[in-house]
Amino acid sequence: MRLNPFARKSRRVRKTRQDSTLITNEDSWLSSYARQSIIGIFLLIFSFITILGFVNAAGPAGEAIIISLRSIFGWLAYAVPLVLIAEGAHLLWPQKIYLEKMRVIGLALLFIGLFGLLHVITATPDDAIQLAHEGRAGGYIGFLLSFPLSQALSRLAAGLIFLGSLLIGSILTFRVSPADIWDWFFNKIRSAPDETNENTTSEVTSPT
Repeated sequence: MRLNPFARKSRRVRKTRQDSTLITNEDSWLSSYARQSIIGIFLLIFSFITILGFVNAAGPAGEAIIISLRSIFGWLAYAVPLVLIAEGAHLLWPQKIYLEKMRVIGLALLFIGLFGLLHVITATPDDAIQLAHEGRAGGYIGFLLSFPLSQALSRLAAGLIFLGSLLIGSILTFRVSPADIWDWFFNKIRSAPDETNENTTSEVTSPT
C-alpha cells in the first residue's frame, strides 16, 4: 500500500503556515505594546524633569528645557508637564486611562484659543515677536496663530475667533454648555452680596 505523499506535505505546510501566523501576530502585538510603553515612559520622565526644571532642580539641562518651553508655549508652558503626564499614563495604561477623541479635540481647541487670546490681548503687532522670544504671552505658538489673523482681519476680530475656539473647546472638554456657565456665573454674582451680609451680621453680633 502506497501512501499519498501530497497529503502529508499539505499538512506540514498548513501547520507551518499556522505557526508563522501566530509568530507574526505575537511579534506585531509585542511591537505595538512595547512602542506605546516606551513612548509613555519617555513622556513621564520628560514631564517630571520639566517639573524639576521649574523649581531649578534639574541642572543646566533642565534650565535649557524650561527656556525652550517658555519660548514655544509662553505662559502656558506650565501646563505642558500636565498634558505629557496624562498622555504618558494613557499610553502605559490604555484600559484604565481612556482619552475620548472629542475631549482631545476639545483640549486642542481650548489651547488654541488660549494661545491666541494671550498674544492678541497682551501683544501689539510691533512687539509680538519680541514677547514670543522672551517666553511671554502665548509664545511662538501664540504669535504664529494670532499674527496672521490680526493682519488679515484685525486684533478684535482675531480675539473673537480665539474666544470662540476657547468656548467650544471648553464645552467639548468639560461637557458643559454656555447656559451652564452663565448660570454658574450668575449664581456666584447673586450669592456674593448674601455672603457679605452674613459675614457683616456675624461680626456685629459676635461678643467682644
